[in-house]
Amino acid sequence: MKLSGKFVSHPEFKNYCNQVAGYQASFDTSEIIQSFLELVFTELEPYFGENKKISKTDFFLSLEHFPISVRDYFSNLSTSSPIRSIEEKIKNTSELRRESPLEAIQYGKFLINQSYKDLKYLFGILGKDNVKYQLLADKLSNEILQCVIDHFNKCDNSVQEDIQKLINYAFNIACGNQTKQRIQKNESVIKNWFKSLHEDIENAIKHQNYISEYCTNILNAITKNDIVEIMSLIDSAENIVSECKYKLSIIYNAYMNTCNNDLYVQISSSFVNVLLLLIEKYINDTYSLFGIEQKSLNLINLLYTFSMNEETLNKYFKYKYQIENLYDGSIL
Repeated sequence: MKLSGKFVSHPEFKNYCNQVAGYQASFDTSEIIQSFLELVFTELEPYFGENKKISKTDFFLSLEHFPISVRDYFSNLSTSSPIRSIEEKIKNTSELRRESPLEAIQYGKFLINQSYKDLKYLFGILGKDNVKYQLLADKLSNEILQCVIDHFNKCDNSVQEDIQKLINYAFNIACGNQTKQRIQKNESVIKNWFKSLHEDIENAIKHQNYISEYCTNILNAITKNDIVEIMSLIDSAENIVSECKYKLSIIYNAYMNTCNNDLYVQISSSFVNVLLLLIEKYINDTYSLFGIEQKSLNLINLLYTFSMNEETLNKYFKYKYQIENLYDGSIL
């Protein structure tokens, strides 16, 4: 094909045609070249394909010595279908993500998978310096990025790894500086958000460990039946409970951004359950001596401000009513 291209592009090609057809014949050398290539293309077409002997990319690369007008003709002929296919997929993805932004990350992944072969083919035919390719690649890149943005803005538990993969792909196929800068700007915002989230979760875990250690101390004192330790825990409980309330608010804010509110309620409910055990143990051991003390009432009323699951809430009200009834002399 390369030799054919050099032959038909030679300045003497027209004279050669005149000698063959005669100087009286009327003909257009461009039409002759185009007809020749169309015939070759038709004969080779059954052999084109990934798992076959010839690729279309190799065929069009072999046209480098043919006239530009002919190369452009075959380029348009071979690229119009994949370009149309990618543009249609971009349009469909755009409509889907507007309807369901929470699912936009999945639509972005699907768009990448569905357009990958066509884009790779166009890259081989047109090259990255081709304006037509650049415009299409940037359009595709922007749509993938928009899938990331729409999903990120609507979803509270985005997976950073999934988002980063789409951002990386969008940046790699982008051609224009404006598109690349837009990707980098949004990537920076998203990375900072995840960094802050990770710091919040690490801080929440520290507070969670503090609460867990405090609960362990209470349970150990109850298990050992250490009345001195239990009295000490009750005396400091009001301040500790207020402190734990603050720590639980930090835990709530951290897990709220990950849609993990169930874990927060679980931690809060466990804390309330342990404090109810402490109050029960203290009153049972000291009621005969001191009766119901104000600090016990204050403490159980303070627990009402904590988040609880249904089981813990029922248990709380049961204990609360029993303590109030102890004013009449009943014992837990």
